[in-house]
Amino acid sequence: MSIDARGCCSDKNVRPPAPWKKSDAKINLTWHHLIPYAMMFDCWEALARNQKLGKCQVALQSYLRLVKAENPRAILRSMEAGSLSFAAQEDLWRRLAWPAWNIVEGPSKRTDDPKDNHSLDEFTSGLTISEFNRQRKIKDLFLAIRIFNEASGGGPVSENAAQGVANVMNNAERTLVAGDVIRYRPIMWAESKPPLNASLDDQKVKWWKKKSGSKFIDRP
Repeated sequence: MSIDARGCCSDKNVRPPAPWKKSDAKINLTWHHLIPYAMMFDCWEALARNQKLGKCQVALQSYLRLVKAENPRAILRSMEAGSLSFAAQEDLWRRLAWPAWNIVEGPSKRTDDPKDNHSLDEFTSGLTISEFNRQRKIKDLFLAIRIFNEASGGGPVSENAAQGVANVMNNAERTLVAGDVIRYRPIMWAESKPPLNASLDDQKVKWWKKKSGSKFIDRP
């Protein structure tokens, strides 16, 4: 468990299992975060540890709505009192780790996987129009979280910084909460050569990368 009774996270390197069953495919699949989990974790953690600030409370409510938590105000009251129940901690941990709008199911062997904690894994091809519009909101949120994390990292959180990230969350909320995980679609991926540093075993399997461009589909 990585969430405590005050809603704070103890270890960003630990995540609960994803809540979805993987699609059937002839390749190994995994779940890709568009905004890195570590970035979102750092944002939540800074807000949660400064929840006595009014603007942090505002931002935390916005964050909880983004992850579709029920009754954000009641959760925040429990966090402030240090009385978040074990069941509520577990549910919050899962929601923070796996917001559906931030997840794309795709090949586990990718040559373009950012595999870092500071890059947006943006998709443009093989999406519906609504999914493409969602990507733009996710990009706005990614930039806001990056700015907030840079401003709050290793120091106190300012009211202005908390309000800034809350404003972007509020602006993106309607689009993001309506979005679901994007399941594996072959149309979104293109075969790629194995990386030069791949092991002998990995050189024998197919590798993939995101298709470039902006080719839209009518429906999944």
